[in-house]
Amino acid sequence: MAVAVQLRQSSTNLEQALLQIQQRLHSTARTRFQRILEEWRNCAGRVPPGELAASVEGALHQAMRLRGESSVELVWSGPATPQLGFRSTEQVLFELISGARRSLFIVTFAAYKVDALVQAIQAAVTRGVKVSFLLESREESDGKVDFDAADGLALSRVGGITTYVWPLAKRPKSIQGLHGSLHAKFVVADEEVLFVSSANLTDYAMNLNIELGTLMRGGDAPRQVAANLAALLRDGVFRAVNL
Repeated sequence: MAVAVQLRQSSTNLEQALLQIQQRLHSTARTRFQRILEEWRNCAGRVPPGELAASVEGALHQAMRLRGESSVELVWSGPATPQLGFRSTEQVLFELISGARRSLFIVTFAAYKVDALVQAIQAAVTRGVKVSFLLESREESDGKVDFDAADGLALSRVGGITTYVWPLAKRPKSIQGLHGSLHAKFVVADEEVLFVSSANLTDYAMNLNIELGTLMRGGDAPRQVAANLAALLRDGVFRAVNL
């Protein structure tokens, strides 16, 4: 492996060699390489190039294996193109919700009139899946939306769900005093599958709009998004609400 060979040959100026290698790697391998680099720095350079090369070889092998096991699928709602065989937003959401085994984290700006999806979410809760929502709020958005997404989904009738909002006080503001919106739309299932979409959880998005999304299985992205959400919750950026 060229990376390991370069490290073994870089007994002098190893730091520079590490940085040069890092810049050439794809994102999955780069993340793992960065962790090794940080650990090596913490050891104050006591690890010789040969041992470092062995660690890098193992990490990059694992990264390539995970990259091979990961997949990306485009998801399209709108005018059909049968020759391309895209699946719709609604199909993918049902698959994610119905297939979740441990956890579902659903984030959306707007939500209403998706009763079948809500029923699938209730079934997931019944299976023992931990279901969490991060939703835009009329109050916390200072009127940017006309109604709470939680009300549009009638989540108060679905037990066992944790719902979060982004408090207005936690949102950044422009110099004109304008504040941000919770505009992301994505679902993380079991920290293994990530669906990012332009679609809100609405009847229009499921049946009328042109919407485009990306479904990612495996790899680093689902875990990274789940970890980011966990960190934001831990830091108090989002607040749990009672429905």
